[in-house]
Amino acid sequence: MLNEITSIKAIKLGIVVLCMMTATPLFSQGIDYTVKPKKINYKNEWNKGLVTFHDGKTIQCELSYNPSAAENSLKIKEGNKIIKGTVSNVKSFAYYDEANSSEHKYFCFSVSNNKRMFVELLYKDAFYSILGGKSILSSKKVENTNTITSDNNIQYQKFLIDIEQGLMYDLTPVNLKSIMQDKEKEIKDFISTRQLQFKSIQDYTLVIKEYERLTK
Repeated sequence: MLNEITSIKAIKLGIVVLCMMTATPLFSQGIDYTVKPKKINYKNEWNKGLVTFHDGKTIQCELSYNPSAAENSLKIKEGNKIIKGTVSNVKSFAYYDEANSSEHKYFCFSVSNNKRMFVELLYKDAFYSILGGKSILSSKKVENTNTITSDNNIQYQKFLIDIEQGLMYDLTPVNLKSIMQDKEKEIKDFISTRQLQFKSIQDYTLVIKEYERLTK
C-alpha cells in the first residue's frame, strides 16, 4: 500500500537520464513549469521544434505530437519525408505549440522493467523534477496510484525525481511527504494553512519550494 513508507516505489536512475534532466531548455530558460497545464484538445497540427535521436543526430524540423494517442503518436517532417518517432529511435524532442501558447519538452524515459515511454518535463529545479507521460494500460485501472484513466485504456502517470539522490517515485502526497520527514511538522502546517489538495502540479511544487526554503 502506498500509505506505508516501505512500499514507496523508488528506482535508481542512470547517469544518462540525469544528464538529460539537466540539459538546457530548448526555448526559454524562464519557463514556469509550476503552472497547471491547460486541458488541450490535441489535433494533428505541425509545430516547429527540435528532435534528438538515439544515435546523437539532432534536427530542426516540424513535428506533430499527440500524447493522448496510443503509443504516443509522434510524426517528424524532414524535407519531403514524414518519419514516425517512437521510443526506439527518438531520445528527446521539444516544440512550441503556437495554437495553445505553450512550450513542451519530452524525453524517452525508462520507467520500470525495461518499459520506456515519452515523458514531459512538468517542473524542474536544482533538486527535484516532475515528469508526466501517457501510456497504454495492460489491464484494468491500478488502484492506489496517482493515475488518471480514460475509457480507451490510456493512463497518465506522474513521477517525482529526487535529482540529488538519483531516485524516482510515483508522484503522490504520501511519497512527497516521505522525503521531507526532517521537516514533517512544518510541511504539514504549510499544507494545512494553504489547504492544498494535491489536485494540480502547482500544489506539489508549492510544497517542494517550501521544503527547499526550510532546508537552505
